[in-house]
Amino acid sequence: MNRRNAPSRYPACRREPVPACRVTLMALAWLTIVATSGCGDFEKTPFGMHMTQDQKAEAKQNWNAVRGDVKLQIVRQQLDAGRLDEAQKILETVLSTSPQDARAYVLATRLRLEQGRMADARSAIVMAQQLAPTDGEVQYYGGVVAQRYGDLNAALAAYEAAATASSNNAAYLLAWAETLSAIGRPGDALALIESRLNDFDDNVPLRVLAARAARQLGLKAPAVQYLREALLLARDDALLASFAAETFVWAGAWDEAFDVLHPMVAKADAPASARYLLAEACLACNKPAAALEAVAPLTKETDADAVALLLAARASLATSRLDEAVAYADRARRLAADSADVRLLCAYLAMRRNRPDEALAEIDHALRLGADPVAPLCLKGQTHERTGQTNEAREAYLAALAANPDAAAPQRLLQRLNERVGVAPTAASVSTAALANDAEPCTETGVTP
Repeated sequence: MNRRNAPSRYPACRREPVPACRVTLMALAWLTIVATSGCGDFEKTPFGMHMTQDQKAEAKQNWNAVRGDVKLQIVRQQLDAGRLDEAQKILETVLSTSPQDARAYVLATRLRLEQGRMADARSAIVMAQQLAPTDGEVQYYGGVVAQRYGDLNAALAAYEAAATASSNNAAYLLAWAETLSAIGRPGDALALIESRLNDFDDNVPLRVLAARAARQLGLKAPAVQYLREALLLARDDALLASFAAETFVWAGAWDEAFDVLHPMVAKADAPASARYLLAEACLACNKPAAALEAVAPLTKETDADAVALLLAARASLATSRLDEAVAYADRARRLAADSADVRLLCAYLAMRRNRPDEALAEIDHALRLGADPVAPLCLKGQTHERTGQTNEAREAYLAALAANPDAAAPQRLLQRLNERVGVAPTAASVSTAALANDAEPCTETGVTP
């Protein structure tokens, strides 16, 4: 047999190509090991053994730069993971070999902030600012340190500089806008966000902050719109959903509030605050049965709370179940005798049951507890009207107008009283615009007689 043509007892050895990802991972692992080793190791590498002195110096400088970058990346990872001791060990070596690297001092600032060492954090960021005064990250952490020290004006200037230097960084823009709101300039914060929002079309925190600023300014429509957009981007965010629901209720966006709250309340561990807000939304949408269902778990004898009982009373009242409303209100009063809202609802229910003395006593109690005077005084006037005391009623309505000349309810009630008893309207009474809102509740509890 020709041995050259005979089959080998061993299979042919084939070289399989190494996947690119494996090469990358191997190279990264090798680089990390080398980069975290001593400085003199470069002389022992294959590269360092066949170079002139000038080549070696230049290569070593580049080599140290690569090693420094890798180490800084590791420090960042350790800080992000909360491993502060490990981060400090590596950072100390970087600062000793690269004392002119501003990035190292930024990381030192982060580390000291995490450790609560504010003086050291300030020293580190001052060094970074001296080395790289126009760098966005340096400016940002300068703002963080200033804010921790309570110097909001310095923080504002630093965040503005950071956002200007790194215009595509949403976090810097957010910090700038947050600080504007914090120093009482929500209008400027909202204008700033609106000017850049199209550049960050998937950023939820910016939209939430815009909604907060709009709320501070009393702008209901923009607040609702920004939160609609945020919910589309992060529907499963529980904290966002809670804030959105609260804002929707505040803005009177009842349908949106119901849509957000109903799934929240359907869960077994739904927070009480979500049940309160859902009940408010249901009452506003004329769904008293749904409101009662929302707070039902919080009205049981064993673990009832006053807010839930108050809402249950209003829901019962909306369905003309007066006795049931009284029962809920009495329980609420036993739990929260110092609540002006509870006292005011009890006053209204007493008036409805033709118990004027009880109603007036509850109204006076609510006023002593610091209730906004308009609603109690309106209710006081109505109670006097029911007993034929028109002069006392008129005095109560005028007192309500004196407390708030723009309030529609006392203007409307005074107008009706004057028309009924044949007295011409006084200078203190009615504006046409105020009469337009004929459905305004007469009490702060939302009960309409």
